[in-house]
Amino acid sequence: MAEQMLAASGFAPPLRSLIATRGEGNPFYIEELVRSLRETGAIRATTAGYELVGRVDEVAVPESVQDLIAARIDRLDDGPKELLQTASVIGREFSHRLLVELAHSEQAEAYLRDLEASQLIDTGSDPFERGLG
Repeated sequence: MAEQMLAASGFAPPLRSLIATRGEGNPFYIEELVRSLRETGAIRATTAGYELVGRVDEVAVPESVQDLIAARIDRLDDGPKELLQTASVIGREFSHRLLVELAHSEQAEAYLRDLEASQLIDTGSDPFERGLG
């Protein structure tokens, strides 16, 4: 699963061990762990696949899915973080237009694209957006 996420042909043994040990077979945790490792620069691509940048014991890995996601959110710049907080207040499903309107920011569209690219928001599930295409 992790190899598919990174389109990698393989992982160095220490990285494979870290993912297997910490992931404990939980696909959602593994997905968030790989995103976190990539976003923090803890892994790098090589000709053989991916490897850890440092030693396994130097990698700080949150214990739960919630902690992994919270750490990813904490790393966001203020603008995207505020937009994500606004979205969370609206609820699980919200109108793209409503979110941008509530944001009162000229950068809201760009922030929304960044949040979608980082897979913290899924704008494709906007029930109003699909009907207006």
